Parts: sequence; C-alpha cells; structure tokens
Amino acid sequence: MNRGISIHIGLNYLDSEHYGNEVSPLDTCEQDAKDMQSIAIAQNFKSSYMLLSENATREAVKSAIATASEELSSGDMLFLTYS
Repeated sequence: MNRGISIHIGLNYLDSEHYGNEVSPLDTCEQDAKDMQSIAIAQNFKSSYMLLSENATREAVKSAIATASEELSSGDMLFLTYS
C-alpha cells in the first residue's frame, strides 16, 4: 500500500429532532469505530481521524474527508468506517 488514511465514525447518540422521532441510544458504535481504527493501525495506515457521537458532526465528517482527499494521491487508500 502506498499511503493510507482512515476515518472512523461511531455514533452512540443520534439527534432525535433531526430524525423526527425518538432514537434509542446505541451501545457499541463508538467501540466499533475504535476497533476499526485498531485494524487500520495494524495495517500500517499512517494517519486516522476518530469522530465519535457529539464530535461526529456533518461538518467534521466533511472536513476529515476533504483533508484526506488533499493528502491522498493516485494509488493511495482511504478507509472509511461508519457505525
């Protein structure tokens, strides 16, 4: 692999107002993101972004993707996970 960047999004809490109804909290999505980051590190991805619950805003996700797209070149890899 040339260069790899990973972005991991884990949402244990969702905005009920956004979805228009009550959304039950989830238990393991943040842990899923952490586990996926561990896999990325084990596979020699050089940098990663961890966005969990309240920090996983639309703007934060867009920013992480935009930054990765500026850093990556042809033949590189973006590993994006969402739970």
